[in-house]
Amino acid sequence: MSDLSGGAKCVKYTLFVFNILFLLAGLLLIIVGAIVYVKTSSSGFSQSAAAAGILIIVVGSIVFLVSFFGCAGAINNNHCMVVTYGILLLIILLGQIAAVVTGVIKRDSLTKILNQEMLDSQKDYGKDPYTTKSWNETQKNFACCGSYGYRSWNESDVLRETNSVPDSCCKNITDNCGVGKFDQPGDLNAIGCNTAIETVLQNSMLAVIIVAAGVGLLELIGIVFAFCLAHSLRKDYRVV
Repeated sequence: MSDLSGGAKCVKYTLFVFNILFLLAGLLLIIVGAIVYVKTSSSGFSQSAAAAGILIIVVGSIVFLVSFFGCAGAINNNHCMVVTYGILLLIILLGQIAAVVTGVIKRDSLTKILNQEMLDSQKDYGKDPYTTKSWNETQKNFACCGSYGYRSWNESDVLRETNSVPDSCCKNITDNCGVGKFDQPGDLNAIGCNTAIETVLQNSMLAVIIVAAGVGLLELIGIVFAFCLAHSLRKDYRVV
């Protein structure tokens, strides 16, 4: 095979450098996904959001691995590898667009489901160990109280009988700090957990969209360079 022309060499090494950036972009997706997972999994009521974090990690891992494929194809002047890389990149880009659009469309419905699940689960506080633990962890981690504030603990038969809220509602958590505090909310977290979790989800979604847009732009550039290099390599094969 003859040497590539000057223009083709430029595309080749540009694609190689691009894949280094692409590799870093995949790593960034993994980090963002991990942050989303850690923040949302701290609540026992946001498993769907936590699953979204895992999905972002998976996509970032795929992007990370595909970048190695692109580097190998570019350095070795392998037409088949470069074309395969371009196709894989296109599939990833389309998948990311679909995932982001789906996330934006379903965000409101996910929030409504989460809100209703949390309100319903308050009835089981003190009766079901998992629900009790989930609520305590959520209120501690998000510095919140109840679904819509401390008054929503009226939903709990156990707490309503003693005019109390969970100790995890207190600004300074101590044993029995929530006993008899239903009508004395000064020492309780004022914000409802629905609002606190929604804020985290919105911020996470914004971070995902920004990162996905940046990675998507890199992917689009990579697709163009990949097929340009593949075209040059194919012409070069014909010359030989």
